[in-house]
Amino acid sequence: MIWRIGVLLIALVSSCCATSDCRDPKMRGAVIGGDSITGVVLLKGKPLKSLVSLYSARGKFVRAVTTDKSGTFALNKIAPGKYSLNVPGWGSTSIEVSPKVDRDFPQKPSWSLTLMDNQCVSTGFSMD
Repeated sequence: MIWRIGVLLIALVSSCCATSDCRDPKMRGAVIGGDSITGVVLLKGKPLKSLVSLYSARGKFVRAVTTDKSGTFALNKIAPGKYSLNVPGWGSTSIEVSPKVDRDFPQKPSWSLTLMDNQCVSTGFSMD
């Protein structure tokens, strides 16, 4: 339990002081629909095994999960709102979960993120 608190504090401190190195401003954050934040974390093109922590826009810890060996993670049942996603060894990014995004689709899409080098974020979706 104590190690988790330590890791969370390190992630929070590093995210407060870090800035995105992503050169494309459109890829520095993401807006997705649904109620889950799922994706994969890559570093130098390879999956990163790390803790993925979610914080509210006010900096309150929401939840954390560890990526699997392929770098994938899932944070389910997330309320709409603005968040910070922090990954030690990768960095941090802003994520907004908005049901309005789903309105443009005839079926409800499943959203996913790819967290790439330089703290760039790519979004994708599939139809259920």
